[in-house]
Amino acid sequence: MVKLADIHQFIAIEPGDYATCLDSIEHTQKIKNLTTNLRFHHLKFDGNGRPMSKALAELLYQYIIHYCIAAKNRSSPLTAKESTILTKEARKLFRHPDITDESPDKTGEAGEALLFFLIESIISAPQIVSKMELKTNRKLEANGSDGIHARWHEDDQIVDFYFGESKLYRDVDSAINPL
Repeated sequence: MVKLADIHQFIAIEPGDYATCLDSIEHTQKIKNLTTNLRFHHLKFDGNGRPMSKALAELLYQYIIHYCIAAKNRSSPLTAKESTILTKEARKLFRHPDITDESPDKTGEAGEALLFFLIESIISAPQIVSKMELKTNRKLEANGSDGIHARWHEDDQIVDFYFGESKLYRDVDSAINPL
């Protein structure tokens, strides 16, 4: 049994992977006696000035097993054979809609995988519940929190829980003003 203070050992994301295709802009805002730090995460751009969305998708795919299959249900480290089997199992958990320009993917699963990646790489909080693994019917959407993560807070000797919700929008205005 793992002690809560050792929960960090379940972080799947390699420390340098975030920087391969993502970056952040930080800003400190002061209003009267209130100071807040803002951090905006964004895709990097390739040499041709295009967002590195394909590189991000490929990076997320590298973590498909960790995102879909709970640590307790896989050995560590994985053998090549186990990795192949679990990758197939993980792929089966995703819905596979017919995607066209007129009918884009609206499953939300890409955003949920991105949420997993960001929480693990930025907050250093490993996933403690795999939503994908809880699915009983892969054709239906699984309701509830899109990400449940936890991190041991050494100073206070408590566990911090993170419940994430993922939404992807085509443009910033739609994301800020969803109504």
